[in-house]
Amino acid sequence: MERKQRSCLWDNIKFILILLMVLGHFADLYTEKPFTTESTQTIYFIIYGFHMPAFIFINGLFAKNTIRQRKWHKLFDYFVLYVAVKAVWMISSRINGGGRNFWLPDGGGIAWYALALGAFVLITMLLQHCSPVYVLCFSIVVGCLSGYHSADGDILALNRILAFYPFFYLGYLCDPEKIRLLLSGWKAKVIAAAIAAVYLVYCITNIEEIYWLRPLLTGRNSYDLLEFYPEWGGIFRLIHYIVIGVLLCALIALVPNRRCIITKWGERATNVYVLHYLVIQSFQDSWGGAEFITAHCPEHPELVLIPVSIAVTIFFSLGFWERPMKALLHPKWDQAQEVRRQSH
Repeated sequence: MERKQRSCLWDNIKFILILLMVLGHFADLYTEKPFTTESTQTIYFIIYGFHMPAFIFINGLFAKNTIRQRKWHKLFDYFVLYVAVKAVWMISSRINGGGRNFWLPDGGGIAWYALALGAFVLITMLLQHCSPVYVLCFSIVVGCLSGYHSADGDILALNRILAFYPFFYLGYLCDPEKIRLLLSGWKAKVIAAAIAAVYLVYCITNIEEIYWLRPLLTGRNSYDLLEFYPEWGGIFRLIHYIVIGVLLCALIALVPNRRCIITKWGERATNVYVLHYLVIQSFQDSWGGAEFITAHCPEHPELVLIPVSIAVTIFFSLGFWERPMKALLHPKWDQAQEVRRQSH
């Protein structure tokens, strides 16, 4: 029963985070000219302020067996996922008139996440016998220093790997059940609700003053891109780490720990990750989404983007995607299923 409860909590969180990821990618299209709006910049800032580190933390929570048992073959699974996402990204670009090339070392776009997960697992395998305190502190220092070089941050997603590794390692060190129990009380939920409210209100009311920090949020950029005080980029990142940690605790406390309609969808978050950009780029470039928004709600694109994001996330979370996605990402899955059916 406890396993089921833990699964429900984390699957519910994964669905919320994957929905925010889709909405963040849609909103990103409307944060630059000629489509810039303050509302989409606010949505982007709120989401990117914490959602990817939260996802990475959860991956660290449930990578313990892979790392401790040194399941090296799992690294191949991450590579397959990386290639699959890059292929979808390229196909989407070509369908919609772009010219994106399939170059494996390029860790840009959404494929970086799969590459980074593989790197996180490999690094933690190699460091698992080192002192956890030293590894965590050293990774934080490296993450804060990583933005000071101006090399291309998309090559092998190196900048993001360095910037976000502390969250994966922290997840690896933590016990999911202890975290659930610690943040399940009503006091924790009240504090979490207050934290969430303060974060939302502050971002909404001060977006013009804080949006210059955008280059800090993705982990890929050099501090040189900060409009103000780039020399203090490492300190800003350290503060951002603390903010992310607080928001992550608030998220865990607020998400219900029971089976509901989004629980099963959360189990299929990978499907959404791999496929959602096909719809995003087609919506914007081929289906007239940009023209529709410009004509009907140019000041508030979120009136369209939010319901479309929900629909896209739910659609790719449905069960009929399970078999083709498993066959794509785990080629031996169909064979294993057949063996299981014959054994019964």
